[in-house]
Amino acid sequence: MARHLEYLSDRIAMMVERPIRLLISIPPQHGKSELTSHWTPSWFLPAWPNRKVLLGSYSDSVAARWGRATRDTFIANPGMGVRLNPSTQAADEWETVEGGGMKTAGVGGGLTGYRADLLIIDDPHKDAAEAASPTIRKQIQDWYSAVARQRLTPDGSIIINHTRWDEDDLIGWILANRQEGDEWEVIKLPQYAEGNDALGREVGDILWPERFTPEQIRKIRRDMANPDLWDALHQQRPNPRGRGYYFDLEAVRGLEVHITAPVEIEKGGLVRRWKPPVVGGRYVWGADCAWGERGAYGVFIMEDFVTRDTVAEIYGRPALDEFAHAIMGEVSHYAAKGAVYGGVERNGEGAKVAEKLMELGLGPDRMFYHDHLLPEPKRPGWQTDSDTRPVLLTDLEEMVRRRGIFPKCQDEITEMLHFVRDEKGKPVPASGFWSDHIFARGILGQMRKYARFRRPAGYGIMTEAVHSRW
Repeated sequence: MARHLEYLSDRIAMMVERPIRLLISIPPQHGKSELTSHWTPSWFLPAWPNRKVLLGSYSDSVAARWGRATRDTFIANPGMGVRLNPSTQAADEWETVEGGGMKTAGVGGGLTGYRADLLIIDDPHKDAAEAASPTIRKQIQDWYSAVARQRLTPDGSIIINHTRWDEDDLIGWILANRQEGDEWEVIKLPQYAEGNDALGREVGDILWPERFTPEQIRKIRRDMANPDLWDALHQQRPNPRGRGYYFDLEAVRGLEVHITAPVEIEKGGLVRRWKPPVVGGRYVWGADCAWGERGAYGVFIMEDFVTRDTVAEIYGRPALDEFAHAIMGEVSHYAAKGAVYGGVERNGEGAKVAEKLMELGLGPDRMFYHDHLLPEPKRPGWQTDSDTRPVLLTDLEEMVRRRGIFPKCQDEITEMLHFVRDEKGKPVPASGFWSDHIFARGILGQMRKYARFRRPAGYGIMTEAVHSRW
């Protein structure tokens, strides 16, 4: 059994000891419905054949499918000891000879006269459109509280199971309106593990690696038309309506522990360093040039390739040539003892900075070129477009969530906390904020994929094998 399903099974089995109240949210296609709606009744009724299971879902036919599956399991396996009443064996309502059984219904269906020793609500929301409708959400909430919940016996158990759609979906509504003394246990298992994971996973680990590869999960994420749905359906973290934060705010705030004052400041505060170059060090950098955008900044970030520590930053509003010379100064400073590789965004006037860096000596062996696949690249810099932007931001968001970056500047944190999706779903800075650190950091992350570290001049003797690993 998959690890997460075994964990769920153990929590459900607690109803042997006492009535349980479970709210379960797990990504789609991870076996939660099969476990809760088929195998839980199949386990429950052999132990208590005189008790009744009530199961609700978004439609009569979907709910009846689970009633049929459980019924057929007992028919095919008489050794389980459940004998069906010959007179009541419909898929949506069947009984045992001891008076127990199972009743299913779609949300909104009547349940008068039927009791529930175990109430299961599985996928009450059909899809995103229904979950986004306040009217339909209210109908589901009313049906649960005024109809389904009223059928529960005093010592009955409740299992509510669905992926998250909206902050006001059934699980969200229950959590927002629970009263003192309501003993709900919340089981939230996101696709990518976050802090304090219930399964003990490391941050960033996927939920079911035996079934899905990391690349398959990344493709599912990139293919989703609405990025906010990823946070809801897969991370079980629906964004509040009207905010649509791009980054995991909890993860971003967790990065604040790395904020420290620089140990060296040059050029009137434009250049800041946190760590000096070390002999044999490898460094990678990314830069975003915002010259010409009123209020925006030019940002250059350099990090240690191995430790990922941020070692230096250029941050301000320098002229194009000044920005290029400042970047070259930091590249030379760290290359004096080690090896350095990076890239500057060439969009707009950033192309002038990239070309100036080329004039200053940063060829394709020391800086990323947009046409790097050609025999003789001639276009220095990273081009952010409709193809590369989603990859850049998605990779950066994953690194933030995994706590895989170590920013030193508070403004970088502030930018991430105010990076949102507009009404069309495009990631943009909120009004009054900028995203220069975000794109510099994102380009830096892409440079890690392309980095080629040239042997530093005068640095000892190195075998070709060691040099190839550089």
